[in-house]
Amino acid sequence: MFLLKHREADLVVEGMEAVAEMVEKVAMATEDMAEVMEKNLPEQSKLKQVAVVLEHISEVAAHEAHLTHDFLHKVEKVAQDLDELEAMIEHLVDKSEANAETKQQKGDEENSEPSRH
Repeated sequence: MFLLKHREADLVVEGMEAVAEMVEKVAMATEDMAEVMEKNLPEQSKLKQVAVVLEHISEVAAHEAHLTHDFLHKVEKVAQDLDELEAMIEHLVDKSEANAETKQQKGDEENSEPSRH
């Protein structure tokens, strides 16, 4: 059950990462285009004003996409750490169970030996 949820979470993170990367690329390209438009348009034109606003929006979108991408990398790191922790815990549980079985077997052997009274 946990493994299935973990895989689903991995798929969601991968999908979000792909979207964040695409948004960042589109925003950067739009920002570059708006910057070129801003430089080439007459100073008081409405199109230049639109280009300035578009450049600002693109900068913000690129920054937010970059932050999202960084956050997703941190989520992946936490997931890796949790996987490692789970493996360590499983090892300890297996070792504890093996020790309990060994003690049980020794107890059974001691109880099954004939007494020498």
